[in-house]
Amino acid sequence: MEELDELIGSNPNPRELKRALAVQMVYQRYTYHEIRDVLKVSVGFISKVTFNK
Repeated sequence: MEELDELIGSNPNPRELKRALAVQMVYQRYTYHEIRDVLKVSVGFISKVTFNK
């Protein structure tokens, strides 16, 4: 989780930032639909990011 916090704080490109935030939100037990609504990404994007980590 510390690595995610560092990545988020380092101001990465927007797509990488959304990836990191999606992973962090999954760890915080947000639902995929909540993450989708907050980050404006597809559920497919979220599942791809979380299953590839």
